[in-house]
Amino acid sequence: MPSFRVETPQRAYEAIVERGAIHRLTQCFPKRLSKVFVITTEDVWNLHGAAIAGHASEVLFFPGGESRKRLSEVEALAERMVGAGGATMWPGSSPLLSCAAFR
Repeated sequence: MPSFRVETPQRAYEAIVERGAIHRLTQCFPKRLSKVFVITTEDVWNLHGAAIAGHASEVLFFPGGESRKRLSEVEALAERMVGAGGATMWPGSSPLLSCAAFR
């Protein structure tokens, strides 16, 4: 699968870049999950959400834009996930969709 390495001051990760990759997203989930949270903007969900909607326990929307990419936004989303019965785990982020999966 084509990918490129993204390096930030905090960490590095591989970003998968391939047409149709969203249809294989669930292959990346751990085998035993109780909840899958999808974190995205409404416009991205409207374009691509149907591909994974059946696998999401809950979809959490946040306003887009660089100015909203702050720890306070992450904290608010984590509180919503915990309130919905999840634990706190935040796997890598994606420009398209970010997923948090809980056992």
